[in-house]
This record gives sequence, C-alpha cells and structure tokens, in this order.
Amino acid sequence: MYDCGLKMMVQGATMKHPQAGTEFPEENRLEKVKPLSFVEMLQSALWALLGVQKQENRARDFARGNPWHFIFMGVGFTFFFVCLLLVIVQFALGAVS
Repeated sequence: MYDCGLKMMVQGATMKHPQAGTEFPEENRLEKVKPLSFVEMLQSALWALLGVQKQENRARDFARGNPWHFIFMGVGFTFFFVCLLLVIVQFALGAVS
C-alpha cells in the first residue's frame, strides 16, 4: 500500500495490528502533527511557482499544510508577479521613447 505520509485522525477508534491481530487504541498510534512553518510554506510556494518540487516535500505539504495558507500565498505571489511585470514593461517603454 502506498503511504504518502498522511495521517487519518479518528477519535476513539481502535485498529488491529496486521500481523499480531491485537487491538490498540488509535490515540497511541497517532503522532502530533506540527503545522508548516512560514519558511517551509514560503519555500513550497516558490517551488510551486517554478513548477518543480520533491515528492517528499509534496507529501509533507499535504500532511501538515493548511490549504488556505497556500491559496493566500499563491494569490500574493501572483499579485507580486503581475506588479513586477508592469514595472518592467513601464521601464522598457520609458527607455525606448
């Protein structure tokens, strides 16, 4: 089975161990998932802007990242990119005249 690092959190559920057939509480199996830091989110957004990213970082982003943070960063980078293009075009048109 393919595991990309995502953890399902179900409160109060029990799970059987595949080899031993014994049950153990779900909360003992789950790890505390730490959210992405600002720097990690910034790096992920910049790599996404270029269109490349490592498989392990993509899995980390889906496991620990908040989708709304990525949406806001994407909108912010797009706005910055459009403003940068406008400044470059204005500079080029000013230099030609």
